[in-house]
Amino acid sequence: MHACNFNVPSDRASTYYVIPTYANLHVRPSREHAAHGSFSLPERGRDDDDDSKSRETSACDNATDLSASLPTFNESGTPTFKHWIEELERIQRLARWEGPTLLAIAQGKLRGVAVDWHASSGRQLTTWAIWKAGLQEQSGEQLSIVQWQPKVTALTQKAGESLQQYTFAKLKIISRYPFPITDKERIEYLVQGIRDDQIATSIAAQRPRTVDGFLALYP
Repeated sequence: MHACNFNVPSDRASTYYVIPTYANLHVRPSREHAAHGSFSLPERGRDDDDDSKSRETSACDNATDLSASLPTFNESGTPTFKHWIEELERIQRLARWEGPTLLAIAQGKLRGVAVDWHASSGRQLTTWAIWKAGLQEQSGEQLSIVQWQPKVTALTQKAGESLQQYTFAKLKIISRYPFPITDKERIEYLVQGIRDDQIATSIAAQRPRTVDGFLALYP
């Protein structure tokens, strides 16, 4: 039996065995074989094998297409954590993915800050329910504008804190904005909290277009 490959660890994969029985083969022994109390089973046709493989391949292709259509998640607020999880679990029900398959697909959809969280903490969470709860805690719930504005303004780079550490901490707060926000706006908020004025001025002058580009300036 063919199995779809979603890069799920081999120790989590299931092995299936199909055991034919005389009862479901609908064969009748010849007179000669009946006289000797034995008979042989007919060989399965090659066309049947080809049709079966074709159906299995088609099913895998459909499942792969479903996973490819899923949005990525980077804690930017678009999509929100809630909407992203709902979409993942909706497709899981349609495709009938098991927990390990859903977990592997979700991990492959992470981007930006979410990837860093998974690399440092998430990879230790080995079930879908626990991993989802960990990512939700990292992402936080959306704030109202009144709650969000003072938090994002107050978070500035601390003495001895690297630019990347500061960026990840501030992006976590920025991602809790209740409406979609662009990379340009994120970078403006990030620059406002940088401790070294020369670095802040240099970054502003270079005008990085994405957060990844912002981080690449001072790795």
